Amino acid sequence: APGAPIYDVDLRQESHGFADGLPVSWHKDGNLANEGKTPEEVALDEEERLAGLAGETTTFGPKGKTDKGRFEAVTFTPENVQTEKREHYADAIYENAEYMNGIIMDVLDLSKMEDSGGKLHRENINLIGLCEELKSQFAPLLEEKKLSLETEGKFNRRVDKTMMKRAMENLLTNAIKYTKEGGMIRIYSKHVPFSEKLIFENGPVSKIQTKTNKLWEPFVKGDESRSEKNGTGLGLSIVNSVLSLNRLKGKLSCKDEIFRVEIK
Repeated sequence: APGAPIYDVDLRQESHGFADGLPVSWHKDGNLANEGKTPEEVALDEEERLAGLAGETTTFGPKGKTDKGRFEAVTFTPENVQTEKREHYADAIYENAEYMNGIIMDVLDLSKMEDSGGKLHRENINLIGLCEELKSQFAPLLEEKKLSLETEGKFNRRVDKTMMKRAMENLLTNAIKYTKEGGMIRIYSKHVPFSEKLIFENGPVSKIQTKTNKLWEPFVKGDESRSEKNGTGLGLSIVNSVLSLNRLKGKLSCKDEIFRVEIK
């Protein structure tokens, strides 16, 4: 699938590693670079060769007809040099599996909610109180980023508590993830003519490169240039579905580094 990770399983007994993420190798005719060496000597030779690359300006050239036809030689000074057999590759595989599992679970949840129709267990719930109940659940993450979480007032609605809890969890997760260290998350009610709103604010946040109303859509993130797996891109879609099923409306905005969700 486009964008999916590709894993290369190399069964040759030739030492190689990565220089600033570029796969590098050395060879001897007949693939005999490690001929006569014990496994321990091969591992030591690998570590010494790779360690010698760090900080040294080196030219890396393609070998073999196929590679030569696709790639050109590059010269640079590697800063981060690693062997192929490091634990972080296992960690990366685990991270990818966790990421994909997160997407699958979110898609299933979204599908369940959309298929639920009117089968909701409605009860009178103070949504701000529900957020207060979640404080202890998110306390470690808040403490890690030195974020403050403030709640104020009441916002009572007849809703499905289980669904709304998931929506509030998603909003808190999103806020913690994208608020800069030392920032603040504030949840409060605001009276407007003939009604009131639940306001969910967090900031400061980095500039959002996507139109805020697009963030309700599945797999859309605030910064599409992010290469790291910073969430599945389904969190706000699930929130939007929950609000719609519970006859509520949501509005997104971002101004002066403050991201805001309004619910009414």
